[in-house]
Amino acid sequence: MDKLDDFSQKECFALLLSLSELKSEDLNDDERQKLGEIASKLSVVNNSWEFVREDLLCIISNNQVFNTLYQNQLNRINSQIGNNIPPELLPVESEVGGEIYNYDYDENNSNSVSQSQFRGYFEGHPENRDVLTNLCISVLKSPEKAKKISWIQKIKLFFQRK
Repeated sequence: MDKLDDFSQKECFALLLSLSELKSEDLNDDERQKLGEIASKLSVVNNSWEFVREDLLCIISNNQVFNTLYQNQLNRINSQIGNNIPPELLPVESEVGGEIYNYDYDENNSNSVSQSQFRGYFEGHPENRDVLTNLCISVLKSPEKAKKISWIQKIKLFFQRK
């Protein structure tokens, strides 16, 4: 799995699923800012999970609610599908692209739209990043997005049914 480096697809799934379960009050402003910084690093340095993994796991482990949700999701993924995520569970651009870009907005001004939405892609070279990484970048910028993206909801249902 070259594109995600040291951060596995399973960890990305667990991250996205746990963020979709978090309540708004479960993350403080500092944690939100740090998640946004991680997203920015991933946006600038293509597929740089190895550069952000430690910081991301530190944010998760220092937040009891986030850590519990993340560990539960990771355990569920490991027990239900083992080491390899089936390719049919991975997001495809046509499935999540519109949702990723449509939900990019300036949180300080809900009427304004971020520059990335106008361009239709993220900073850096998105064509060199996989869809799962792009999805993580988008959700890390604004964790509330995790509740709105249909692919994440589909994955939640998949693991609940197993």
